[in-house]
Amino acid sequence: MKFTDFNFKDYINQTLENIKFEKPTEVQQKLIPIVLSGRDLVGESKTGSGKTHTFLLPIFQKLDKTIDGVQAVITAPSRELATQIYNAAQEFTKFDDSIRISNFVGGTDKNRQIHLLFQLPNCSCQTRLCDVKPLSRLCDCSRRSDGDGIL
Repeated sequence: MKFTDFNFKDYINQTLENIKFEKPTEVQQKLIPIVLSGRDLVGESKTGSGKTHTFLLPIFQKLDKTIDGVQAVITAPSRELATQIYNAAQEFTKFDDSIRISNFVGGTDKNRQIHLLFQLPNCSCQTRLCDVKPLSRLCDCSRRSDGDGIL
């Protein structure tokens, strides 16, 4: 099996080719079709087995670029993992610059993160909201002020 067998969007296939991914790992072969079908799942696999792209590929496949706002929130237990996922996700923007991805983690420049939040990313990679309390407070305030919120 090859990644092209999944019939991903062109920019996804271009990204996979650019990062030299040709064949899905065992976990990717088994789980990508389940994720693409919209079913929930919990998977466990060893480091380096392809878990990150197992969920990133379906996220980007289902991303609707006509929707201006957050469509996917990826939450990681640490800043390092959230940043690693963000960096992997950024690879896809090289072949479609209309996709907006943001990384919201604690311990970084809050003003920059607030600015990014107002750019309404399509995909957000972040730590738990309690690690980015100023951002969650901002979201709460905006929901109260206009009724719709920004997320």
